[in-house]
Amino acid sequence: MAKLILTESQFNSIWENELTQLINESVNNGKGIEGIKQTIKKCLIAGVAVTAIISAISKSGLPNREKELLAKLVKGENPVDTIFQKKVDACRNYMAYALKNQNFTLDSTELKPEKLVKAAADSSFDLPFLMAVAHLESCFGATNLAKKTGSVFSQGLWSDGSIHCTFDDPNDSVDGYLALMASHYLIDGKTIYDLMTPGQFVNELGKRYAQDPNYENKIKSIRNRIIKMYPELES
Repeated sequence: MAKLILTESQFNSIWENELTQLINESVNNGKGIEGIKQTIKKCLIAGVAVTAIISAISKSGLPNREKELLAKLVKGENPVDTIFQKKVDACRNYMAYALKNQNFTLDSTELKPEKLVKAAADSSFDLPFLMAVAHLESCFGATNLAKKTGSVFSQGLWSDGSIHCTFDDPNDSVDGYLALMASHYLIDGKTIYDLMTPGQFVNELGKRYAQDPNYENKIKSIRNRIIKMYPELES
């Protein structure tokens, strides 16, 4: 049987194309950056040149910020990614804690902690507040109603039980919630602290986000608990 002998350049070129495809598949499938990191580490162990890996990252469909972080990781630098990862780990740990208290597990929801952390960072939104609402509304997407609507935050669910908004993926509902807050609640100088004031979680028309009169206090209490357990999430 004839042997196929590749030059180092050919070997790296093949892996560069393969890695670019794998990264894009991870992006399209909504997988977190950790899975991509593991793939990159395997390439490094296999002997793929750093330049080929960085080129593959550059050609991928990842956001520029994540491309930069991965490139730094490949070069052996100590990127800001460590802060991001610490937040993801803390978010995941709190989710596991909250889910366990309601007889769920992390497998009970498709919501990814990476999504919560990144969406909050990209929108300059308070992460503990975002997590507090996700916890209170649906235990991070684990409830039957959340699975029915695809919404972690119950947006589009009216007090009469009718559903006016659904999402194909609970991770998409994170962006929907942040857009809703920016457009209708955090306006005219209002902040999350205003929304946590009794009776003040209302939109521009004065309509409450939730009918529960203690809603604001509950969100504030959960947010404080999250920060006490994982202070790194507040920064």
